Amino acid sequence: MSDNGYVPIRAGISAVLVSTSQRATGSRTTELTQYDTVSEALAAGVALMTGDVDAGAVIRAAIDVEETDRGARSVSDVSARLLAMLGAASDGQLLVSALAVQLISKMPKGVDVADLGVVRLSGDVTSVHVFEVRGSGLTSAQIPSAVVAKTNLSLQSSPLVGRNGVRHEIGELIRSSRLVTLTGAGGAGKTRLALAVGWDATLEHGDSFTNVDWLDLAPLADSSSLLAELASGIGLRQLRRESQRQAVITELGRCRRLLVLDNAEHLIDDVARLVAELLDRCADLHVLVTSREALGLGAEVVRRVAPLDLPVDHSAGSVVASGAGQLLLQRLAMAGMDTAPTDEDMALVGRVCARLDGMPLALELAAARSTTMPLSDLADALDVTFSLLSATRRDAQPRQRTMEASIRWSYDLLDPDEKLALGRLATFSDSFQLSDAVEVCGEGIASPEDVVSRLIDRSLINPGNDARLRLLETVRSFAEERLVESDEAIATRDRHLEWILARAASVSVAYDGPEPANAARDSRRLINDARSAMRHSESSGQPNAMWKLITLFVQHFFYNGSLDEAREWFERTVEVSERDPQKVDPARSAPGLVAAALLATSRGDDVEIKDALQRATLAAQQADDCLSLGRATLLSGAHESWHVPGPGLEVVREGTRLCVNAGDLLWAAWGDCGAALAQTFLGRPVEALESLAGAERSARVLRSHRLLLDVLARRCICEYLVGRWGDATETIAAGRELASGFTTISVTACFDVVEGWLALDAQDAVRAERAMDCVMERFIAEGELQFVPLFGVCRARAVVMAGRPAEAIESLEQLRAYEGVGWTSIYRHWIDHELSYALFVQGSVEQARVVAQRLIDDATSIGNDFDAGRANILMARLDMHDNEIRRAEGHAHQALAVLVELGAIPAALDALEVLSSLELTLGHSDRATALNSGVELAREQMIAGRRCDLAPLVELARRARGERGRPTLGWDALTPTEMTVVELVAQGLTNPEIAERLVVGRATVKTHVSSALRKLDLAGRTQLAVAYKQRQSAGQAVS
Repeated sequence: MSDNGYVPIRAGISAVLVSTSQRATGSRTTELTQYDTVSEALAAGVALMTGDVDAGAVIRAAIDVEETDRGARSVSDVSARLLAMLGAASDGQLLVSALAVQLISKMPKGVDVADLGVVRLSGDVTSVHVFEVRGSGLTSAQIPSAVVAKTNLSLQSSPLVGRNGVRHEIGELIRSSRLVTLTGAGGAGKTRLALAVGWDATLEHGDSFTNVDWLDLAPLADSSSLLAELASGIGLRQLRRESQRQAVITELGRCRRLLVLDNAEHLIDDVARLVAELLDRCADLHVLVTSREALGLGAEVVRRVAPLDLPVDHSAGSVVASGAGQLLLQRLAMAGMDTAPTDEDMALVGRVCARLDGMPLALELAAARSTTMPLSDLADALDVTFSLLSATRRDAQPRQRTMEASIRWSYDLLDPDEKLALGRLATFSDSFQLSDAVEVCGEGIASPEDVVSRLIDRSLINPGNDARLRLLETVRSFAEERLVESDEAIATRDRHLEWILARAASVSVAYDGPEPANAARDSRRLINDARSAMRHSESSGQPNAMWKLITLFVQHFFYNGSLDEAREWFERTVEVSERDPQKVDPARSAPGLVAAALLATSRGDDVEIKDALQRATLAAQQADDCLSLGRATLLSGAHESWHVPGPGLEVVREGTRLCVNAGDLLWAAWGDCGAALAQTFLGRPVEALESLAGAERSARVLRSHRLLLDVLARRCICEYLVGRWGDATETIAAGRELASGFTTISVTACFDVVEGWLALDAQDAVRAERAMDCVMERFIAEGELQFVPLFGVCRARAVVMAGRPAEAIESLEQLRAYEGVGWTSIYRHWIDHELSYALFVQGSVEQARVVAQRLIDDATSIGNDFDAGRANILMARLDMHDNEIRRAEGHAHQALAVLVELGAIPAALDALEVLSSLELTLGHSDRATALNSGVELAREQMIAGRRCDLAPLVELARRARGERGRPTLGWDALTPTEMTVVELVAQGLTNPEIAERLVVGRATVKTHVSSALRKLDLAGRTQLAVAYKQRQSAGQAVS
């Protein structure tokens, strides 16, 4: 404890000032202060709430305990839970989390805390136990009904005024009707109303929604990214375009859900088609749309959002009773009217409301001007201005003319710097920070921060709860028109382009830092501005900027699965580059081509991948760009490893060397991961673990969580293969925690399949089958097909264990027939292994032997002794079935020797299990029992997470074989060379031809033939060939 008796723990206190006397409509100051103890934070909070407060300002506060640095923190650092508590508090109310309450050691005099219960707050998906502080000067209020729906709605900055009736009507309507569209002129308040209805829909109700999803369509310049943005908005990532639609339909159709689409008018036809399809395919989906025009669908219920109701006269009572009067009075107070309005003021308020037709945005803009002119002057100015401006657009609807005139009036009152800044800010497609605004619009403007602040005061820029700024679409469109009319549109868009390149560069680097989830979040915030910058670069012929954008957003496209959009960017960039090759800087195009190659590897098309890699390598060589060349070489080796891992490993090592020489330590570490991949495909898990250990050391030194995640994904596979099942389980847990909130499903595929394997080893085939069905459905829905064969193999073993080998055979044969699978050696091997086993269980022994032999030949040809060893175990089982005991023993011991040398404990146990059965068949029950008990114990140890020592079991098996000599007669008496000679005789080869084939002397061949005839008790070569063929046709073919 500290000297004052307070518990020394840090707590954050945040007070939200809806406005100050110096701020205007919508303006808000958020302060965050950190204290060493909760008691200190509580005392400061009470003092803040009950002390002197500026006129017109209202305060809310919340206290929570957070693990934070003691350095300066900005409001953007506040946790979602604390922001949610803040949003739930009423004006004058101080909320405290239960965790913070437990740490209060000294209560301020005159106050106490009251338990409000456990609730799920707006804007936060987790439940929070909340208390309120009660005392003189503090507001006491229950938190509204607990939020029951998950939502991405933004918190409301101020109460919705004058809309209670229509708000309730729309809320009821959206529950009974599946499509409701709010129409009306720009500035009529459609978005604010929809937001309020959305929040109402998250509350407890008899027919509650499970999810409420919000998508603002205003930042989308066209419909090309509509589906991708919707997918991202509802939490789907890593979707290929061909699978986006089905994935969105699946997600939206899985529960009772409300989807709110805001600002649909500029995409009206495409939105209408999409909504029609979603409603047709998703039975429990309800959609709320805001647009200046209806969608025109049969199921649509249209409600026009009218302006706020006007005072019937200019009396104080009439003004206060009207929605328009309430809003204007509220905004005037927030703008600084610190005295009670007189009757004369009330008449002026009524006059302004009538002049502005009760349009909410127009009223806010007018109130913002009250800081610079008296209310009487404001009313007079509006009368004069609107008489002139309204007459200029006779073709527009009256209320639309009012809105345009309001904006133009506000614009005309701006000083030159403010006009210039507003036009420049229209280049932003999405929200932005103050520093961003200064960077894009600051050139030639004195004190740009003050200019932006004044635009906020004038309600032309909206500050959000997340400390980001936004232009209403109505204002942005007007400002963009003014920018186009000026002579600096191109120059401004060039500055916006420079800004997005600089911001994206910092975000791109952050992907490889300790918080990749933050980088992913930031890149999603930037993508609409990046799209705008890409269009500007394309139209203005700037290929180098286009290549740079591709390079900087490659991780966004990769981890969000926007591979089709990335390819479109690439094709557009190539077209602009080819149009004027002299403009292309190889130093920009080479990294861009490497980025395009990386994305191509994710798409899985071999032809496309090789073409992209060839382009990238050539460009890097021409630019003398060693860094890009190293990366392109690494990608080439990794891709080749899926086909022929041996040569692929050598290319990976060459790429790693190039990266080291170029000082590219991060990609050199990725090279260790690439080497581990190839070594795994070669059946060398111990070597792969060594490579991954190097990659992990680099990841921790470089603080790259993304690299570490890749290490963990590959490591759990290898740990499983060598029998370190406890380590694999811990690796999976660490990997899933690291992947939370950041990665896509592709990396977690390894975790999914190893958990399936572990379930099979625990004899839980039902759990394994269900798990694989689940992940396969998810991966297929999201278009990520690369790992489906992996899941299919695991599922097939579960199905066989469940007694359905025919089903497993059918699914495996379908997988084996895919071209991409046939090209990938590791998938061929694993599929053939499970296919041979399923055929054996079904009783199709001859077919099982053919597939097993195919696996041996295939694995041996690429140097994969591990998979060849597993195939020899299958051969041993088949030999046992055919009562070829000696041959079974040979296959099992051959496999055992290889697998023990490779450190593949689980597979070695399979070989020992076969040898245990063999000993029992030979009548050696004691030895069989010893081997079988040892195998069972070893498996139990692995399942329990402990390591096991196979040396005693291996020695017992080898000693048993040594005690038995090779038989002198029969097929088992033949040596491997003699068996090969017999096979060639059966094929019709003469002794000289056999000698040439085996590179031995003719006399040696003659000796082998004579020995075989003697051991088999046959008279000549013809009988020898016939006997071999009869044995083969009887299902007793030899390897």
